[in-house]
Amino acid sequence: MHSLQALHLRQALHARNISLPRLRRRRLPSAITSRLLAFVARPMLIGVAIFAASSVSVAGAAAPSNLVVNSGSASGASHGCSTGRRHTTTCSAPGTPAPTPTSTPTPSPTTPPSPAPPPAAPGGHIIVPSYISPGAGWDGIGTAAPTAAIALLNVNSGPGTAPEQNFADQVKATQAAGVAMYAYVDTAYGARSIAAVESDITTYAAWYGVHNIFFDEASTSCTAEASYYLPLYTYVHAHGGDVIINPGTATSECYMAAADIILTFEGTYADYVSAYSAPAWMKSYPAGRFYNLVYSTATAADMENAVTLSRARNIGSIYVTDLRLPNPYNALPSYWSEEVAAVGS
Repeated sequence: MHSLQALHLRQALHARNISLPRLRRRRLPSAITSRLLAFVARPMLIGVAIFAASSVSVAGAAAPSNLVVNSGSASGASHGCSTGRRHTTTCSAPGTPAPTPTSTPTPSPTTPPSPAPPPAAPGGHIIVPSYISPGAGWDGIGTAAPTAAIALLNVNSGPGTAPEQNFADQVKATQAAGVAMYAYVDTAYGARSIAAVESDITTYAAWYGVHNIFFDEASTSCTAEASYYLPLYTYVHAHGGDVIINPGTATSECYMAAADIILTFEGTYADYVSAYSAPAWMKSYPAGRFYNLVYSTATAADMENAVTLSRARNIGSIYVTDLRLPNPYNALPSYWSEEVAAVGS
């Protein structure tokens, strides 16, 4: 600024034909410099202020009610503010609800995680092999529903050669009590023809109105499952029934596709305690898919122990009796009421 002042002085002297030696450049005192800076800067500041005021008035007319600020202050939270992704806080004007912050949805995984094994049921069911003549021997089954959930109908190692009215009446009474009926059909470990087995199935349905089937003497071969038991399972389901299959022992996992329930043990209490081991794959399925039959169980205490073991082995349905071979299923066990209480608890 001091150079401009010198220029003006030189021009004034020149106008009066006064010549002076060229002035040497020298630094003005700092106080003078500061005053000159303030004098020049003042008009610029006034112009900026006027421009800013006009901008604010225009912006205020179109200001949105919601503001997005990169702040997570507590004061913002009291005015309907919510922190979204990237720590951006969205605030609403007073009296209006806070907008829901948008976020990019997380894509679903291509392969779902493997399900955890199902928890053990607090109570189980009894499936009664009721190879009993119609009458009083069946009465205890109906009164034990719903713990006694299923009864097996076996007229004569199958449906017999002609319908028997007393069995038809018993089936209706048992079903009316809330117990499901399954009809006994022998498969001779896959040796009976599929046509003969299907004939038994349709006969039970025609004579006794029973569509659910209990396949006895089942094979454990996966080859037989695919060629024999799976087609029979499909046939039963096509006619409105469900299937229990009885290999009588631990079997292959392939049979889970050919049955709704698998009987994985049929034998004495002594063997059930010491000789039976449930396959590891069974833990991956609900307990309701498995059934055990335990006979020659002498006392109520032993019966209760068998029930406890069945739960530890992921077995949802059981039948325990003190009767022995050659026919442990021609009557209910002597401790029937205790068994119903133990299984249903």
